[in-house]
Amino acid sequence: MTGLAGTVILEADASFDRLARKLDGAMIGFRAGRHRVTVLCPPIREAGLRERLPERFAAVEIMARAGWWTSPRLDTRLVAFLPAAMGYSWPRWELMPEGDGLVRPWVPPLIPVNVAGPMVFEPATAWIATTGLLRHLFDETTRDFGLGGVIEGLARRRLTVGYVASPSVAPEEGLPLPGKAAPGTAAPPLRRDARVLAIVPHHRCEPWLEQCLRSLSRQTRPPDAIVVVDDASPAPPRDIVAGFPTVTLLRARENGGPYRLVQTVIDGTDFDAYMLQDADDWSTDDRL
Repeated sequence: MTGLAGTVILEADASFDRLARKLDGAMIGFRAGRHRVTVLCPPIREAGLRERLPERFAAVEIMARAGWWTSPRLDTRLVAFLPAAMGYSWPRWELMPEGDGLVRPWVPPLIPVNVAGPMVFEPATAWIATTGLLRHLFDETTRDFGLGGVIEGLARRRLTVGYVASPSVAPEEGLPLPGKAAPGTAAPPLRRDARVLAIVPHHRCEPWLEQCLRSLSRQTRPPDAIVVVDDASPAPPRDIVAGFPTVTLLRARENGGPYRLVQTVIDGTDFDAYMLQDADDWSTDDRL
């Protein structure tokens, strides 16, 4: 294992000029000793890329696409994958916690600006993961190596992983610290010792409920209690919930919709805060 933070893998762009611009950004971290830089391309383009790379990219590795996820050259703890359609941004390796089995979307931080019209956001398709996960994600039939392909591979193999959040704004913008109210508001701070209840309304979401509950039980600051409220499904998910000893299952007598379920639980409890979670979705480990 090397002493580098990770390996940056850039999927070869159809435009060599765009690829060169992304390589220029990635090489800043390479020269600082932070990461290795690799270009992933179809085997038919490998020789041509080697010939076209200018001298300033001499240290860049070229890797053919076939079976890249099992390459012995991937000997860093982390791998950052950038699909061809995405622009390069600093991977921020330091946001990945210690441990294995972790995935984080790799998205460029937003710099807030005043805009007159609606803001358009590109879907997140780049990702950072612990290298040990790679051999379990893809196979020879895989065509999508983006974040969608990663999530599909994890779901198909029912792998236990931790999802890590990405910051939404540039770090220099200065986010409010946890436990402090935003400037100009009277909202009381939510302290770390607050009692938090996670509420999961459920109706026929059995294929996704296990991953949902796993993500809540993995929180780096665990909720004080987790409750699944079944909205009169034909069969309540007893077997799934039984796999999580800290989770309580409740059931409505008749179908009334998720908002009614949530409000009923809030009205009947006295927690300091409530963490709402859809049964067909999951949270990053550090959401709470």
